[in-house]
Amino acid sequence: MSCFLGLDTSCYTTSLAMADEDENILLNVQKPLYVEKGSKGLRQSDGVFQHIKNLPDIFSQIRPFAGDIAAVAASACPRPADVSYMPVFVAGESFAKAAAHALDAAYIPSTHQHGHIYAAMIGNDLREPVFHAIHVSGGTLELLRIAQENSIVKDIRLLGGTEDVTAGQLIDRVGVKMGLAFPCGREMEKLAGEAEEPGEVLSVTVRGTKAHLSGAETESYKLLESGKDIRKVSRAVFRCVSDTLLALAENAYRIEKTACVLFMGGVCSSEFIKDYIVNALRKKNIKAVFAKKEYAGDNACGLAVQAKRIYNMEE
Repeated sequence: MSCFLGLDTSCYTTSLAMADEDENILLNVQKPLYVEKGSKGLRQSDGVFQHIKNLPDIFSQIRPFAGDIAAVAASACPRPADVSYMPVFVAGESFAKAAAHALDAAYIPSTHQHGHIYAAMIGNDLREPVFHAIHVSGGTLELLRIAQENSIVKDIRLLGGTEDVTAGQLIDRVGVKMGLAFPCGREMEKLAGEAEEPGEVLSVTVRGTKAHLSGAETESYKLLESGKDIRKVSRAVFRCVSDTLLALAENAYRIEKTACVLFMGGVCSSEFIKDYIVNALRKKNIKAVFAKKEYAGDNACGLAVQAKRIYNMEE
């Protein structure tokens, strides 16, 4: 049976995955890049260096499947746009091309965003020909309109998103300010769950399909500087992010009447955010589909599935 290789080298994770003809995930490897404690991020040059060091090690895990690999897909850039480029993705793209040549397999260029979309489809019943998606990760907050045909993504249109700070940046920056290790989402969510009501409230600013989170960031710093309980501040941040995403989804529905929204990206692995949004949108008769937790953050599983679908379509 043929199998399919996906490779993604994002800003903070080296990822490799294998899928079979039935889209079962045979291998799902993620190796986080090292970020120094107290830092709010990683330079692109450091990211490229760490990916190059990580890739030979994780590539060793494809040996049992090497003779059956029919196609290799890799994220060559962040999103499908002429101006979309980040050096970190060159590392994965180069290794993927070399692997395809060595294995006599097809090479399928893709994007990090396509990888998230296909990964979010795994295990979810998403048959709508047109749906909205909100991509929420460390460096991205985008509202998208996606068209698919025969389970192949045909068009991704940017409708809106943040005009300043992303939801992931808000969480991580406030978390670092609290003294948490970057990335801060998991630990902050735990703190948020320990907070007693009534909690603190941050401003939610969404105008149409445009969100603004810099004001909430400033308010969070002020709360911390005034000595507010970090558990209550954490809860306020997660509630603010949830309400922001909810407003974007509702406003997108008002504009296009597309009653299905796919939530993807690392921030969407939060149970706090998922439960809040699913319950709220259900009352509006809008279907909220969240990526499975293991496929929400940066991974290459979606790329492996995409490689299978495109390869079979072209055969």
